[in-house]
Amino acid sequence: MNRGEKTDLHPDSKLRLKIALLVMVTATLLLMPVPFKSELARELCNLVHLPLFMILTLSTLAWRESHFIPQKQPYTWIVPLFWFSVGTLLEIMQRFVQRGSSWEDAVANAQGVGIGWIVFQARYRASGPWRPLWTCLALILFSVAWGQSWLNIKTAILQLP
Repeated sequence: MNRGEKTDLHPDSKLRLKIALLVMVTATLLLMPVPFKSELARELCNLVHLPLFMILTLSTLAWRESHFIPQKQPYTWIVPLFWFSVGTLLEIMQRFVQRGSSWEDAVANAQGVGIGWIVFQARYRASGPWRPLWTCLALILFSVAWGQSWLNIKTAILQLP
């Protein structure tokens, strides 16, 4: 290789770099100590878990789909399992960095992963009448799960002095 010659990364390497960057940013955000200790601040922080892990799962699956032949992807379930594991591990690690961790957060992470996978199925895999059914399922699950977070915020607001 000559000096100054540009080398392009293999698409698989680019995908791995993007996923590594996503993991680092997610870990930084979820392990950063929160300066507020009120119930309202905690509930507002919890509002992020579900959409964050939905976007992480969906974007990783979409990147993977765009870089490989779809028929040669028998291991699509690895991506949701990966993000579920990352979310659970980060919740466990939060106990050691002066940030509260809870099972509710881990469940919200898992819900986000599941809904991200369902959206991926609706967008990339489903065809015919299945596509709107997958989309409706994702919207219903997202509305119910994220709606609960908003109800928790409303409760925290009502408890303010």
